[in-house]
Order: sequence, then C-alpha cells, then structure tokens
Amino acid sequence: MQSKEKLKTGLTVLCEEIPYVKSVSLGLLIKSGSRHEISSNSGISHMLEHMAFKGTASLSARELAEAFDLLGAYIDAFTGREYTCFLFRMTSDKLPQVMKLLADMILNSTFAEEEIGKEKNVILEEIKMYMDQPDDVAMNLFMSGLFKGHPIGRPILGTAETVRSFNRGILKGYGGEMYAPGNAILCAAGDVKPAELLALAAECFSCWQGISKEVPSSAPLLDFSPVTEDKKLEQTNIIIGTEGLKFSAAGYYALALLNDILGGSVSSRLFQEVREKRGLAYSIQSFADSYSETGIFAVYAGTDANKKNELIEVVLSEINKLKQEGPAEKELLRAKEQAKSGLILGLESTSNRMTRMLRQENYFGRFSGLEETVEKIEQVSKSDIAELSSSLFAEGRVKTVVYGPKSGS
Repeated sequence: MQSKEKLKTGLTVLCEEIPYVKSVSLGLLIKSGSRHEISSNSGISHMLEHMAFKGTASLSARELAEAFDLLGAYIDAFTGREYTCFLFRMTSDKLPQVMKLLADMILNSTFAEEEIGKEKNVILEEIKMYMDQPDDVAMNLFMSGLFKGHPIGRPILGTAETVRSFNRGILKGYGGEMYAPGNAILCAAGDVKPAELLALAAECFSCWQGISKEVPSSAPLLDFSPVTEDKKLEQTNIIIGTEGLKFSAAGYYALALLNDILGGSVSSRLFQEVREKRGLAYSIQSFADSYSETGIFAVYAGTDANKKNELIEVVLSEINKLKQEGPAEKELLRAKEQAKSGLILGLESTSNRMTRMLRQENYFGRFSGLEETVEKIEQVSKSDIAELSSSLFAEGRVKTVVYGPKSGS
C-alpha cells in the first residue's frame, strides 16, 4: 500500500508498507543539485551533502557515524544534477532512532570551520580521483560541451577553485535556501505503516522551517561541435551522443528500449558488432539519462587510438540502421522482456521501491504502478524506435568527444 501526505511544514511524506519484510529503506530527497547552482558556487550541493555527516549541535562527526553503526544501519548519500539524496536501510525496530539522527543531521548541522577545511580537502581529492578516470573526464567534456553555458552540464563536484572558496557563511546561506521542508520529500518502504511514519516524521521534523528559493528553469542551448583533447593514455575514450529526452517526454519508454537495443546489454548491436565481432573494444555501451528539462543519450567506448576512426564509423553505422529500418521484432521483444524483468526484479528490493517513489514524486507528483509501466513498455512499436532514433540523431545533432592519444604506440 502506497500513501502520500504533506506535513504542515510543507514536507512531503511517502510510504509503502511491505508487511512481509522486517526492514525499512528510508530516503530523504532534497531538490538541490548541480543544476540549481551558479558558476561561482559550482559544487556547493555536493559539499552540503558531505557536511550533513560532519557533526551536529549534539553529536560530533565520529559520534554520528558510531550512532548509525550501533543501530546496524546502512547509510549512503549522493548528489545528482537535480537533487541530493540521503539513504538508509535498517531493521524496522530501528527506524525511530535512524529518523531522529537524520533529522538532527538536516536541522542541526554545525558547519564547524575545522570540519569544512577537512572536507574541502576530501572533495579536492575526490575531484583528482575522477580526473584520473578517463571515462569520467570524457563524460564531463561531453556534458559541458553539449550543454555549453547551462548548469546541467557543469560537473557535480564543482571545480578545485569553487570548492576552495566555500566557507561557513556561504554553505549555511545556500543550505538555508535549498534545505527547506517544501523542497524535500521523505519516503520509507518496508515494514512500516503509513500512519506511524507520518507521526514519526511530524515529531522529528516539526522544527524544520524555511521557504525554498525558486530557481528559474530554462531549456539549454545545444552545441554539437566535436571535442578532441589529446592526453597520454593507453586508450582513446570516445563518446558519441546527443540530447536525449526529459522525464515527461512521450517517448521516454521508447528511449529505454532503444538504449537496450543499441548498446545496453550483451546482446545489443554495439556489444556484438564492436566487441564480439570486430574486437575493437573491451568496454562499449550506450546510456540514457533524463532530467526535468532535457536529457542525454550517448555511446561510450574505449579503444586503441589507431582504431578510433573504425569504431566511430561502426557506431554511426548502427545508429543509421536503426534510423532507417528500426529494430527487428526479435530485438524489440528481447528489449521489452529485459525492461519488464528489470522492473519486476527491482521491486524485490525495499531500497529500489523507495528510490522509485522518490523519483516519481519529484518529477511527476504521482506514482505509476507496475501494470501501468508494463503497459507503456508493451505499447512501444518498431516504428516508435525508428522515429525516435531519427529524431534524436538527426543530421547535425550528433556530438563526438575523443579524449586520449592522437595515435597508438
């Protein structure tokens, strides 16, 4: 049973009771991501996520970590382009204590200067770590190049310069604008009754006040010019992609199937043609991501520098085949079964159920059940895939990023 309520403070509370389990997955989504930042504070949403674990008025960072461990709770958090999430899993009897700790983190973080200094160093090392991962660098080049000048294309971690500029006043000021109850969604799935969750949320978050800052939204201006960056690496990293679809787009499910057919599985066209048949790459995959205003759809591969032109030609050839002919019936059937299977298997996990509810509420303000989603998947036709391929990869709407050595050794 799923439920949705809103507290007087403005906090939205979602619940799905699953009586046959003995655990609960709890999540808090804050509508604060890199998409909402300006260039001078790029990365501040990610920094705020880190600082939530760095101590409150009553607990030090170590004491907070030990309190979660003492409860046997699994904790995680991440910052995306459009929101920040705090995620927890625990046995159902520990939900009240975990909720109180979560509320303490969100409402009473101290932003101690000493902790800020240490965490800035941690994030600077995190940035360096990603800079040492060529696929991540290529992805940043693709996003920043495609969405040139738009915040959706900026790196989630920010830059070394912006991270170093953050201080207590900046963090508290931005956090006060974005971490407001009306800008948040709390969700639990598992062994918890909706009325109990609502009462617990009202108790723990009764003091949460503030009105969230409205961030103007705008569709990005796109730049499809190619990007090439020479770097001494063992492989050349290639991304071939385009603007995808926003979450609310009519072709959202067609895109999911197109992704699977093109390069989303081991039986996909690109995996079979590029890796299995030609041996051009160890890693080859397509991927899609959707946001509130736009999206991305792209192919990533890593190959020897001397083989990059052949690989690019093969990828573009497979895309053109889908544009002209659409998928074979067998391919479409296989993709639909993969999509339905992934959806059903995901429902076996309380964490997946919880995060799915959070995303649906964030983007649609409603839940879509299993039957509704399966029906939408089944409705996708061969012509839908062909038309979507032609629309996304229309002439002049393909961006190529090549990051690595100019030629092989």
